[in-house]
Amino acid sequence: MAAETPNQTNGRGPKNNPMHSSKPHWTHGLNCFAAAARCGAKRRSGGFCQAPAMENGRCRMHGGASPGAPLGNRNALKHGQTTAAAQIGQRLLRDIIRNAALVVAAVDASAQETRRKRLALVALLKARPPAIHSDPDLHPASQEPDA
Repeated sequence: MAAETPNQTNGRGPKNNPMHSSKPHWTHGLNCFAAAARCGAKRRSGGFCQAPAMENGRCRMHGGASPGAPLGNRNALKHGQTTAAAQIGQRLLRDIIRNAALVVAAVDASAQETRRKRLALVALLKARPPAIHSDPDLHPASQEPDA
């Protein structure tokens, strides 16, 4: 194949090579920039802002990108603790803990009542004299000596 000359337009000539261009590479998109509408906001110096305007007619510095606060409470969704399902789960967990505390209190009260009854029974048994049985084998000390 014959050697190609730089003037041929096969994609490698001076028309498409940015190294052979007389303008810097960053100027290629400036045609759109130059044709864009201007902001027009009044500056403190009395002139007008010449920054390119957005769809709303102002630049990003004079009424631009932010249309206001985001809709909804997105902060609450970051961790999921305030969703309806999480609140139901927390409510159920609180009910379980409350019921468990009531069961523990009831068992504790029952144990205290049992202990109080046991102490009363022990005190009653200590205060009562031993019963005398008719069977002498049970109480040898109560037998009368044979003479």
